[in-house]
Amino acid sequence: MKRQARGARLAATIDELRCNSEMLHLLLEDLSELPAEPLDRENAEWMLAVVEKMVDNLARQCRLEEEQEYMADVLDQFPSWYPQIEHLQQEQELLRRQLGDIRARLAGEVHRGVVGRETRRQLRDWIQGFRQHDAREGELIHDAFTLDVGAGE
Repeated sequence: MKRQARGARLAATIDELRCNSEMLHLLLEDLSELPAEPLDRENAEWMLAVVEKMVDNLARQCRLEEEQEYMADVLDQFPSWYPQIEHLQQEQELLRRQLGDIRARLAGEVHRGVVGRETRRQLRDWIQGFRQHDAREGELIHDAFTLDVGAGE
């Protein structure tokens, strides 16, 4: 009975992780359309709202992954990959902190009525860094799956 409950909790967590990840990617797409020219107040407030939602989602993502022991299944199969996984986890934490810093700076600028070019550049750089991190994470999972399936043949 306990095993079934644990399995149900794990399935619910995985579903929540998937939904959260999909939401992050949708928000990233919204921010990717960030205009290069100065923003009016309405667009600046919209951008701040999207960034705030991303901060919340990224924090939830990190918490859920931590609860499930980040990439535990990969580490179970390939313990020697610990350094790469540790690096990805540290990178994700750095990205989370950077986005929080961008949000704080953006909130101050929106309050003053001007979103600076530097803040928009930092946000575009962050988006690029997050996408690169996401791709590296996906490649590692893909490699683990491919090697695991290949080993069974």
